[in-house]
Amino acid sequence: AANLLRALVLGVFMTWPTKGLQGPIPPFDNQIEKITQSDTGFVFHLRVPGGPVEMATDRNFLVTQITSIDGAVVEHPAFTASPDGFVFSGNHAVDTSHPGNVADVTYNFDISTVDGFRLPSAVHLQVNNIDVRYTLTACAVKKGTVLKVAPPPSNSH
Repeated sequence: AANLLRALVLGVFMTWPTKGLQGPIPPFDNQIEKITQSDTGFVFHLRVPGGPVEMATDRNFLVTQITSIDGAVVEHPAFTASPDGFVFSGNHAVDTSHPGNVADVTYNFDISTVDGFRLPSAVHLQVNNIDVRYTLTACAVKKGTVLKVAPPPSNSH
């Protein structure tokens, strides 16, 4: 259980910089290949590591979907309004890049500010049949609870 929790915490923090600290729109113009208009907003075609990536926004440039790995990974980030603007507060992603092993990941954050940085203070993470909640204090896990680890569904036909 400790190794599982460690891996899940590490995974959340690996995705945090691209959405929680910098925001999903790349800071450098040379990473944006083109921008097209859609019925609901805009689509940014990005040239980034692991790309190409397409990022859909609404008309106010709030990111609504991120598609990567040739369409195999589709994410729907969530943002919460704060006095400083919108803050990344969660994500739902489905990864179909490994046939027969689809990953469905949902996580939601409570955010705190540590030395001027917004960081997750509590996380609810669901990965397929695993459901975990944990809280963080001073960037360290203070409490972690595995809520449920159910057996994977059978694929019998």
